[in-house]
Amino acid sequence: MKRVEMPSIALERALAGRTDVLPLKGTIAAPLPAHVRETVLAALDEHAVTPPSRGHLALREAIARSLPAPADPAREILVTNGAMHALSLTFRALLEWGDEVIVPTPCYFFQGLIERAGGVFVPVPSREDDGWRWDPEAIERAVTAKSRVLVLTNPNNPTGYLPTRAELDELLVLADRRNLRVLTDEAYERCIHEGTLASAWGAPNVILIRSLGKSLAMPAWRIGFVAAEPAVIDACLRELEWDVIRVNHVAQRAATAALEGPHDWLNELADRYRRDRDAAHAAIVEHPVLSARVPDATPFLWLDLGGLSPEDLLAAGMAVVDGAAFGAPGYARLPCAGFAALRG
Repeated sequence: MKRVEMPSIALERALAGRTDVLPLKGTIAAPLPAHVRETVLAALDEHAVTPPSRGHLALREAIARSLPAPADPAREILVTNGAMHALSLTFRALLEWGDEVIVPTPCYFFQGLIERAGGVFVPVPSREDDGWRWDPEAIERAVTAKSRVLVLTNPNNPTGYLPTRAELDELLVLADRRNLRVLTDEAYERCIHEGTLASAWGAPNVILIRSLGKSLAMPAWRIGFVAAEPAVIDACLRELEWDVIRVNHVAQRAATAALEGPHDWLNELADRYRRDRDAAHAAIVEHPVLSARVPDATPFLWLDLGGLSPEDLLAAGMAVVDGAAFGAPGYARLPCAGFAALRG
């Protein structure tokens, strides 16, 4: 296995110190409202509190109430240091050496996580002329005797594809028929521009991963979770305890307050994301070479480079990640959050 850098972090390092880069992000960070700030300040004085390694029960109960189908907070939810941590734990808990993981591409940076867990990354390409929709027939052809997991990113990072209920259910039926677990990464479940999220959670053999940092506009707090059947959560728990023992108390208290308190401060997030997407897309339409579909979800534009290179865009101050990192050379991912403010 090649020890490659995580692409988005490698980009941060490459751009460090430059003052000509557009200040765009892949998520919105909002000021914490009063009720969350008060909770955080109180937590700073709770010096003797040691969270259980599964996470505070109050947070797991709040997470369970936020889900589209029931989950037992005592046995089916594990609090993690962000969604990336949750993904790493889950692959390590599920996979034996040589197990295959089927992933529709373009996709997030799953390959490094899967290979570090001893698995084999099996990409199944989607096509732009199909709107980057999943290809069920190609996915089924990729199944072998070693296949163990089907990974679905919903909505898709980087393309912005948002599957319909029917499209999702077709793959859930396929996975059940071929005895595959489904891992659904719903990190951008609150960043929907058109349509609604059709979650896989609630179907048999589904593992749900979400990012509370993204969903609650507090990315710097690094908090997420895994929801799954008890045996999977127990296996993930063993991995977590060897990694970090537990997730920090203050971040858990902040997330609990954000989930349980008023949500008026979050309700405008979707509008802000949509304004940023529209402003970014309008700018790309004006470009003589670049093009992009209007995404239904996520804070990114998936750029067709039209013969340019990612290095050309980086030189121009656009913080893009090379599409090759997502399984699609010739494209690049451009973050949109903050673009409307730049356009005035």
